[in-house]
Amino acid sequence: MERVELKIVGISYNSPQSGSYQLLLIDIFKTLTIPIVIGAFEAQAIAIELEGLKPPRPLTHDLLFKIINKLNDYISEVEIYKLEEGIFYSNIIFNSGEKIDCRTSDAIAVALKVECPIYANVDIVNNVGVKSEIQKPNQPETLKPKKLDELQKELEEAIQQEDYEKASQIKEQIEKLKNE
Repeated sequence: MERVELKIVGISYNSPQSGSYQLLLIDIFKTLTIPIVIGAFEAQAIAIELEGLKPPRPLTHDLLFKIINKLNDYISEVEIYKLEEGIFYSNIIFNSGEKIDCRTSDAIAVALKVECPIYANVDIVNNVGVKSEIQKPNQPETLKPKKLDELQKELEEAIQQEDYEKASQIKEQIEKLKNE
C-alpha cells in the first residue's frame, strides 16, 4: 500500500452539520487538502494540542500517552488506511509494529501529543483531496485589542473554564502582541 505523509492545517467550524468541525490535513507536497468531519469534543482535543494549551486535568489522549510511556513503549506513526461510506479508518502503530484501530480524530490527537507522523493511503488522498492553496482557517476575530497582562489573565480563566476555543483566540492575540 502506497502512503503519503500528511500535516495538520487546522480546524474550522462545519456549519452544514450542526456541532461538527472540519479537520483539514494537507499532503507534504502541499497539493491536496483532505477534509475530515469530526465532533466538537474531538475538535477541542486537537485544538488544545495545536495551540499548546495545558488543560487543568488530563484529557483522554494525555492519559493514553502516560500509560504508553509507563509501559516503555512508543507510538511510531498514525495511518489513515481506509475510507468507507464517508468514514475514515485509522490505526495507531507502535514501534513493535502492533496496530490499534481507532477513530481518525483520536489518532490525530494522539499523533499531535506524541509528535509522530501521520500517513494516509495515497488512494484516499487522491479520492478526497481537494486541490487548493490552503491557509490556516480563519478564526473569528472577537477579541478587542488589550494589554498583554489582561490577555494573560483571560487566557488562564478560559483554560480553567475549559473554553479552549476562546483560549486559542486569546493565545493568538498574545502572540501578535509579543511580535509587535
